[in-house]
Amino acid sequence: MHLVADTAQTVKLGRLGLTVRFQPGEDIWTENSYKFTRDGVEAMLAGASLDLVQWHVDPAKYFALALAAPR
Repeated sequence: MHLVADTAQTVKLGRLGLTVRFQPGEDIWTENSYKFTRDGVEAMLAGASLDLVQWHVDPAKYFALALAAPR
């Protein structure tokens, strides 16, 4: 997902001491979207010494929320 500035904008990130300026039409990448299966998530978690504790899926099975915990 990208957000596109429709006007010139200045964003100040005080804690980082950073100021970012956007011109009209400039965009910023705000999100990555990936498709995972439950088995794939469990395998990735296992590789990080985590266990899948809960797996919540919407009725249409378009989205899932995984709760993980240390082994």
